Amino acid sequence: MAKAKAEKSYKVARPVAEDEFERWVTALGLDHKFDEDFVDPLTLKALTLHRGTIVRAIMHGHAVVNDKSELAFTPQHSPHKDQLVFRRPKGSDYKLMDQQSGGAVRQQALLASITGQNDDVFDKLDMIYDGDFCNSVVALFLA
Repeated sequence: MAKAKAEKSYKVARPVAEDEFERWVTALGLDHKFDEDFVDPLTLKALTLHRGTIVRAIMHGHAVVNDKSELAFTPQHSPHKDQLVFRRPKGSDYKLMDQQSGGAVRQQALLASITGQNDDVFDKLDMIYDGDFCNSVVALFLA
């Protein structure tokens, strides 16, 4: 007989985490990227997956929206354990991407710039959970 699936416990309830995500995207002006009337269905589906990744991290208590409406994430599986704060990107952040070749290097340049961290933090980033979260943030910024 199969074991019953253990019920997951979260630090933040899903509705609260979803409200925090909405607060963050609204503060950054990203909420239009989820407007079904203006976004094609495939893009909306992809962005919804990224939204879920961020909401899940908030539910686990690994991410928060701070009082400046910045998204802050504490890596769970990487050597760097200090909180990464994702500030609102500027044009100069995107220009740094153009100085790099290759998708991963370009993305890491953007991450380093918007968090104020050095390349080493993202070179050693666990890509399964911590990297998944960071990739989702970047996807929302670049969508």
